[in-house]
Amino acid sequence: MIYKVLLAVVFVHLVHYVYSSQIEAMFAIDLVLVLLYVLCRADVTSGKRSFAKLSKDHNKLHLIYESERRDTEILHILDEISASFMDDRNLNTIFEHTLDGMQQVLKADISILELLADKDSAVAHTKLVRGCKTFELGENIYAKVLGRNSSILINNLSRRHGEYEKYRFLLEQGVESFLVAPLKIEKKPIGLLGIFATSRHDFTGEELRLLTAFANHGSLIIENARLLETTRRLSVTDELTGLHNFRYFRERFMDEFERARRYGHNLSLLMCDIDYFKNYNDSSGHEAGNEVLKKLAGIMAGSVRDVDLVARYGGEEFVILLAETGKDNAMVFAERLRAKIEEEVFLYQEKQPSHNLTITIGAASFPQDAETSEELITRADQALYSGKEAGRNRVVSYSSQ
Repeated sequence: MIYKVLLAVVFVHLVHYVYSSQIEAMFAIDLVLVLLYVLCRADVTSGKRSFAKLSKDHNKLHLIYESERRDTEILHILDEISASFMDDRNLNTIFEHTLDGMQQVLKADISILELLADKDSAVAHTKLVRGCKTFELGENIYAKVLGRNSSILINNLSRRHGEYEKYRFLLEQGVESFLVAPLKIEKKPIGLLGIFATSRHDFTGEELRLLTAFANHGSLIIENARLLETTRRLSVTDELTGLHNFRYFRERFMDEFERARRYGHNLSLLMCDIDYFKNYNDSSGHEAGNEVLKKLAGIMAGSVRDVDLVARYGGEEFVILLAETGKDNAMVFAERLRAKIEEEVFLYQEKQPSHNLTITIGAASFPQDAETSEELITRADQALYSGKEAGRNRVVSYSSQ
């Protein structure tokens, strides 16, 4: 501004000198040119400063926009994960979508999700990895992330650095840089999320912030999903034995029966009852009786295939559903199970009438013994009753009555 004032003053004098002295006029012209040069130079410098500031502001706005965009992307992904769980109440689906979403946002070569068995456990219950078949984090990472509830940011492990020594085992797995953040509920870790780069890479504080944000929001979704899964599991589980309860058996039985009828498969049902169980409870106490029920449940569950079903039918009765199994094979299985239980040693079994704890099993099969699901249950129950009447500790099929 001062240059413009000086220029105006000189210009006024120049007009005056033009009419008074040629030499003084020439001097005034030279002075005007100098001031014009200085003025232009000042404007150029000011323009450069303004441009630099504008460029810096633009870069800052771009970073803010990019951060907001990625935050929005994270929230959108997490919202989709929540919606997917409402459609498919499967915890593994939540874990997989969480890991895929994190890798999508942060563009990692390798990503990992580990979830503890429960809030008080120190052993990983769930472990999912993307980018390689197997991957081990090591005790030092678990100690810091889960033990101290802290995040880790390490860049370029191949450099010589004292802090890096305890993480060098990751170099053997091809990792150069990594970020790991805890999954936590109410400040208590329930697992961790991690991303890993296999080439030289400089993770930034912004990426750590995004990973932490993903972990914080993801923790709530995972924990809510886990609570719903636990509630659902408890609703179909017998509290004492840990087997499926009657409610779950009925649902699964109807599905299996319908599938067997549609595809022409065999389906066998075994009804099992503990012999003289009232006598056992009266003589040894209900606590001892509960231990018998739990032990029998474990023997039965350990004797079937994954495709079969063992459930507590009520009281001292159990039911076993054998998928795609005909009458002959069902009888072989039932006799083997009966003999196994007869040979097992139970507490206070000497107080039983036979000085042993045994079971009786009634068997019926579709389509040989029944045309409907209700008929199959009735026929198996009738076979069980016949076994009781015949002296107990035996296997009876409906067709052999």
